[in-house]
Amino acid sequence: MMSNHTQISNSEQSNFTSNLNSHVKGLNVDYYYHLGLNSTFDLKSNFGDVKYVLMCGSAVRAYEIIQRVIQSLKIRLPVGQTLAPIGKTERYSMFKVGPVISISHGMGKPSASIMLHEITKLLSAAGVYDPIYIRIGTSGGVGIEGGTVVIANGVVNGLLEPYHPVDVLGKIINRPAKVDLKIAKEIYDLRGDIPAIMGTTMSTDDFYEGQARIDGAICDYDMEDKLEFLKRAYDAGVRNIEMEGNCCAAFCTRLNIHFVMVCVAYLNRLNGDGVSASPQQLTQYESNAITLVLRYIQKKMGLEPTCDSQGEFSIPHALHSKPLDTAIINSGIEQILTEEEKVAK
Repeated sequence: MMSNHTQISNSEQSNFTSNLNSHVKGLNVDYYYHLGLNSTFDLKSNFGDVKYVLMCGSAVRAYEIIQRVIQSLKIRLPVGQTLAPIGKTERYSMFKVGPVISISHGMGKPSASIMLHEITKLLSAAGVYDPIYIRIGTSGGVGIEGGTVVIANGVVNGLLEPYHPVDVLGKIINRPAKVDLKIAKEIYDLRGDIPAIMGTTMSTDDFYEGQARIDGAICDYDMEDKLEFLKRAYDAGVRNIEMEGNCCAAFCTRLNIHFVMVCVAYLNRLNGDGVSASPQQLTQYESNAITLVLRYIQKKMGLEPTCDSQGEFSIPHALHSKPLDTAIINSGIEQILTEEEKVAK
């Protein structure tokens, strides 16, 4: 039988671990398989101080974000240590510095959901009490110009409904998808000269038809249909479209985890489907979204929120090449077992 769970409002959020799956507590070892970690590692020493989980689509962006974290929080890595991804990297790339994790979730809700389950169980095992999850991403704008950062004050699915449908045991469970409005407003108030608004984000299950694009391989509607839908979305408060937000929001709402989303718009979808901004402009757009989040973290850590949006970052060769099955974790966790060793165990 599926049980009902009372949703706690943002202002009443408490220790999320009390809402986790009780079956996990009976496992001798809990494997966070796609992260390449498990509960036998010394998670408390290495992850117990985590407060902020910054999630994004790609491994390259996760690396850029953690570099920006190091700079903005003025963190110095110990002598002889370098910044490296933790655990396996064929699915996700995770980095940790101080109280901040930066982790990629891939593209789309299924990929994001797997990451959310495993990182959340890991943090619970590490004794983390009240984390804040922040998705930083890119999106298509609806009635706003390219370069505008949207701090979500609501999240809807592709049917403009404020929940995320999940198939469980042959039934559809519509989980409410909410954001922490207090944190969202705090981030918005730190915008300074960055073009930013608060608005509803629509999360779809598809990049082409689900987002009313006319440039996919299949399109069974015309331009008039497209514009009618996008204008209807705009009238409902939607200001941008992406592919993971309402899954993340629903997951966090279910477990009473603080969640906010900060996504920059690449273009105004009412004017077309193609991105015309230059690579330099797109880099600046993405940087602005990261900057807003870092200003918030700086403020919460008692630092002057002066983080600017400039910076050049080199991408390590490991993020461009085929990842190895083993990795040395620079924060002190033992060497990750290869697939063959796991089978042997």
